[in-house]
Amino acid sequence: MTATKQFIEDAAKGGCDFAELIGEDPFIDGDIYNLLLQPQAWSAVGKVREWYVDTQCRENHSLNYQGTCMMFAWHQFINHRADGKSIEEALAAISK
Repeated sequence: MTATKQFIEDAAKGGCDFAELIGEDPFIDGDIYNLLLQPQAWSAVGKVREWYVDTQCRENHSLNYQGTCMMFAWHQFINHRADGKSIEEALAAISK
């Protein structure tokens, strides 16, 4: 499974309402770009992947309402994209 598909599946498992966020199903329409801009999607993925608060996260990033540190992962993703990685490569890098 690709990292992109896993992100979408984890977002769905975590309670992400695609219709509310982007108006479409990213599995069907391939609208991953809009999904990656939604904090609710990152929060849902954080729930599934258990991105819980750690010291580094607490000191450097804000936390969402579920106590996960999705902001840390989201910033890592953005940094990978800024370094020239594709979406797939950037999502794979934060999945490790």
